[in-house]
Amino acid sequence: MAGEPMINAAPTDEDLTARLAAGAEQERLAALAAVARRGDAPRLPSPLAAALLRTLADRSTTVRLAAAAHLTKLCRTSASWRGALETALEAQDERLRWGATYALSVAGHGGPQLFAAAFAALASDDGDVRWAAKKLVVRLLEADAALASRLLQPAAELPPQQRKMVCYCLRDAGVTSAEARGYLLERLTDPAALVRAAAISALGALWPQSEEVAAAFLERLRSEPDGAALKVLVATCGAMRCSAARLAGELAGFQQAADQGLRKAARLALRRLAAAPS
Repeated sequence: MAGEPMINAAPTDEDLTARLAAGAEQERLAALAAVARRGDAPRLPSPLAAALLRTLADRSTTVRLAAAAHLTKLCRTSASWRGALETALEAQDERLRWGATYALSVAGHGGPQLFAAAFAALASDDGDVRWAAKKLVVRLLEADAALASRLLQPAAELPPQQRKMVCYCLRDAGVTSAEARGYLLERLTDPAALVRAAAISALGALWPQSEEVAAAFLERLRSEPDGAALKVLVATCGAMRCSAARLAGELAGFQQAADQGLRKAARLALRRLAAAPS
C-alpha cells in the first residue's frame, strides 16, 4: 500500500530492533508484522526481544494491541516467553505491566501473580484499562473463588477508582461471602460518591433478599448527599425483595423531588416493588 514503510523480505534482528523504536507508528507496526512473520521466536535475552517487550508500553494504543496479540501467541508456545511476560508483570512502567497482564490473560493463563497485576490495574487512570482489568479479575475469581479475599484490602490503602472497581468485581463475579457483604456495607459510607454508588449496585444485585442490606439502604435514603448516588440507590431499592413496605414508604417522598431523574427513578422503583411477588 502506498505510503507504508517497506521492510526487507528478511530484515536482520538489528534492523527490526531499530524499527520497533522508530518515530513513525506505521514503521513500528510494520516491524511488528515482520517479527510475527518469522517462523522462530526472538531469542531471549536479546536486544530484539527487549525491544519487542517494550512495544507493550508503546505510546500508540494500536501498536500496544498489535504487540500484545503477537506476544500472546509467543507465550502460548514458548515457556521462555511466558516467563518473560510474567517478569514484566513486576515492571515499573504501568503500561508495560498492563500489556503483559493482557497478553497472558488472552493466552488463557491465570494464578495469583496475574490476579495481583489485574488488581493493580483497577487503579489505572485509563478507564479502558480499568474495565478490561475488571473483566479479567472476574474471570480469575470465577476460576478460583479463594482469590476474592485479595480484593478486600483496607479501603484507606486504595484510591477511589480502585475501590469502585472492587465493588463491581465482587458484583459481577457473584461473590456472596460474609466478608464481601461486610466490605460492601462499609463502602456505603465511603467518602467518594462513585464508590458508594458501586457498593449500592453490588449489594442490591447480590443480596436482594437481605434484611440487613434493606435496612442499610433505608438509612442511606435518608442521608445520601450525592444526587447521582441517590438515584442509583432509589433505583436499586426497587429490585429488593424484602422490606418492601418500609422501602416504599421511604421512596414515596422522592416522587416530589426537584430533580426529574430522581422523581422518575422513584416512580419506577415503586412500581417494581408493587409488582414483586410477596
